[in-house]
Amino acid sequence: MKRLLVLLLLPLISCLESGDNNDKTSFAPESAQSERAMMKQDMSAEFRTASFSENNDDLSNNQAVDHEVSSKMLIKNGSMEIEVKSINDAKKNLDDLISKFGAYYSSEVINKIDYRYDFNAVIRVRSDDFDKFVNELATLGGTVTRQDINTNDVTAEYVDLKIRLDNKTAYLEKYREILKQAKSIKDILEVEEKIRYIEEELESVKGRMKFLNDQVNLSTLKLNLYQINETKMKPAEGFFSRLWSSIKKGWTALSEFVLILVMLWPFIIIGFAFFFFLFKWFKRPSKGANIKVAK
Repeated sequence: MKRLLVLLLLPLISCLESGDNNDKTSFAPESAQSERAMMKQDMSAEFRTASFSENNDDLSNNQAVDHEVSSKMLIKNGSMEIEVKSINDAKKNLDDLISKFGAYYSSEVINKIDYRYDFNAVIRVRSDDFDKFVNELATLGGTVTRQDINTNDVTAEYVDLKIRLDNKTAYLEKYREILKQAKSIKDILEVEEKIRYIEEELESVKGRMKFLNDQVNLSTLKLNLYQINETKMKPAEGFFSRLWSSIKKGWTALSEFVLILVMLWPFIIIGFAFFFFLFKWFKRPSKGANIKVAK
């Protein structure tokens, strides 16, 4: 009886053990898949958070960064026109003045016509010496006929560019950290695209800041030195002068005519030969006239 009971219980026990083993094996993959899904969700959430903070552009509020510049950023430029008695002498004095202040010519143009001689130049000089340089230009031995000096304050623009530079640099570092943690190819490509875009913006901001620094440190002066040449009116010619001039012009015209005839001598000879042939042709007696005379 006991043996019969054991035989009946054995299949039931084996079924329970197999079912328990199946539950264990099915649970392990599900737990691993759920863990990977949770990691991906965490990564995506972190990526969205980084993108949101970059778009808000409020990182400067959380950073204790001093964006103040040491002094105002002023761009001072001008243009001048000076009338001089001698362009050559004024140019020599200008060269000495440029050498004295450590300035240089950005461009030089010379234009000379009958009544006016112009020297146009674009000069770059240190901003601290700009006013002194302009004042000493009046000592070149000429008269200042026009002077225009203007100053542009770019301090606010420069501070704004500096804030953008610091913010974009912080964003770039954050995206590089996110790139190290990215697992999926999609997240990697998106982060790399963001990094490329931020790097391009950084280059643009740096280029603009470099241009502003150059304009602030070196002022630009457009200078025009000009010399007015006096033109004298010739007195009216008298009768005999005009007569002699007419004789000379007539002789010149006759000489030109003879030279033209000499140049055309082949055509003249051919023309004479052609007309001589025609004359002989028409002067030749006809056949009917010769027969009538014979009768």
